Amino acid sequence: MRRSAILSLILALIGLLHLPALGAESPPTARQDTPAPAAKDGRAGDVYQNDPQQDEPSPEAKGGQAGDVYQDDQHQDPPTPEAKALEEKWGVRVVAIRLTAYNHLIDFRYRVVDPRKALPLFDRNKKPELIDQATGARFFVPSPPKIGALRTTKNPEAGRNYFFLFGNPGQYLKKGNKVAVVVGDFKVENLTVE
Repeated sequence: MRRSAILSLILALIGLLHLPALGAESPPTARQDTPAPAAKDGRAGDVYQNDPQQDEPSPEAKGGQAGDVYQDDQHQDPPTPEAKALEEKWGVRVVAIRLTAYNHLIDFRYRVVDPRKALPLFDRNKKPELIDQATGARFFVPSPPKIGALRTTKNPEAGRNYFFLFGNPGQYLKKGNKVAVVVGDFKVENLTVE
């Protein structure tokens, strides 16, 4: 037998092991009874209406582009002294740090105020780290082979939002954890995961 045939057989057997027993109730799946208006090209995976498990789509899914502002990101609290210092030194303002992808990723969003000062955050040679302040555990930006690091590295523009997506293996970090984000000399602490 060829290797590919053996691999296919193994994968099929693994899939059979995960099937529910006869008569057992299967876990709920995404609703498919009321599809939303189809995308222009009718792609598979279109979002369905009234799906309680579906997160709010990103600006990209709504036809925007990376860096567009989420509607809830437009609400601005008065800046703290730490936020003012961060903006003065690094030219960025933290927008949010949130669990995403069913808690398997941490989405760190920031807005560039001064592109010249923010350039070090876009350096591909500097690897971003997320640090759990309670335990010292470190989390990194995944880099899948076909798409590369899950971070923005193009030249920054003032007024645009950018991101780092950190892996959260085993869903280690939870809402409410205090974390720090470090990229080279850049460090912002006491961020609360939403």
